[in-house]
Amino acid sequence: MLIAIGVAKEATVGVSAAVQWVLKDGLGRIAAIIFGSVLGNRYDADPKRWRMRGDMLYTIGVGTEIATRLAPQYFLLVGTAANAIKSVSYMMRLPTAAAIRRHFSLRENFGDLSAKANSQEVLSMLIGTFIGIGFSYVIGGSLRALIGFYIVYVQTFILFNFWSLRVLHMRTLNLQRTLIVMRCYWNSGGVETCSVAVANQAENFLLPSRLGSARRVRFGCRVGEAFETVSQLEATIARQQQWRRQWLHGTERSQQNGASATSIAPAVDEVADDRYLLSVDAVRGRVYIVLHRDANVADELRALMHASYLVRTDWGAPPDLSLDRVRDGYMLACAETPVLVQRMRAVGWNVDEFVHAGGERARAIWGMDVTQAFQSDARTEQVTQNMSRLMHRAMAKSPSSVGSYELLTSVEEARLPEAEKIEDSLSMSPWGPTVPEISFGSELDFAS
Repeated sequence: MLIAIGVAKEATVGVSAAVQWVLKDGLGRIAAIIFGSVLGNRYDADPKRWRMRGDMLYTIGVGTEIATRLAPQYFLLVGTAANAIKSVSYMMRLPTAAAIRRHFSLRENFGDLSAKANSQEVLSMLIGTFIGIGFSYVIGGSLRALIGFYIVYVQTFILFNFWSLRVLHMRTLNLQRTLIVMRCYWNSGGVETCSVAVANQAENFLLPSRLGSARRVRFGCRVGEAFETVSQLEATIARQQQWRRQWLHGTERSQQNGASATSIAPAVDEVADDRYLLSVDAVRGRVYIVLHRDANVADELRALMHASYLVRTDWGAPPDLSLDRVRDGYMLACAETPVLVQRMRAVGWNVDEFVHAGGERARAIWGMDVTQAFQSDARTEQVTQNMSRLMHRAMAKSPSSVGSYELLTSVEEARLPEAEKIEDSLSMSPWGPTVPEISFGSELDFAS
């Protein structure tokens, strides 16, 4: 790059330095800020993948810098792209490095680990600088030799980084590692529990996540992504409530028949309330999971247990997503999830925390929770029913039908005991001036 901008000419030293400063410290940092603000919430869930992507992107940035030798007349454009790419790669590599170091912090000694890691990084940079100086004398000004050395460098750099990530065994649960463990459990007939080492070895961090093991499961998605119509949503809620009653009834009969209370009690606690909704797309072979705003780790694991039962097929084979199989998966998930969680804890998994990616953080409320949010002091059951009916009708009229319930009347009007008052407000002002809204997104926004 220095040769391309003419650093050897005294008259251009000042201009070249100014241009280099603008490109590196100005535009490059702006690109990094934009990238970090958009994708910064995805690093914790999959640090291996983002670390690998950052390393690959860094090699592309170095190659783009070399390309300035090929087109010095486009130095401004190519140099800006090179610095922007490298800055974005730093935004991928540095946060993921912190997440990986935290994995090694078993005794709350994260500062000590960071200091040692930074010392190793400085030492490796010094060694690399001396090696680079030595190769610069060998290569000289030959562009062909420089490109050949760059190709060898890229292969070595990527290979060693891949090996280092392969031996990294992370005990935290994300979507991919959880599905690997559950698939192993189902395929073994509930006998085997995948260890931390085996699951990390099977984890894919090279291919895009939508092409890996999690390609059939959309976890933590929005309501409008999982359900095309309000009738589908209502039918799913009704079915899961019916299945829950059947499960609880079967559990009570098991207790009456003398089954072990210690083996049944955890399962009953897990299914005391459904905090997830599961829908299927038989055409695409996908399973969609909508999480309740109060869903905890146990609810999330049970939802994934349900989904993993449905999508566990041979590679490339379409899954059976019939209604009977969905029901069987629900019953088995209620029974087997507490057992699997106990076994996972025994082999070293951290089952008290589930790390979500940015696209898995949508939350929703449904059923009585919606009414309670706006009708905590409703005077009659009729008002409650009308509020629920208006809520579903409003969703059907929503312009996007993706994750927002817009109530067609104000809370104060809905609190009146006269049901006709609500109907009048619906007919007179479908989109009234006071519209409480529940947003199904990364955060819940309650406006009244």
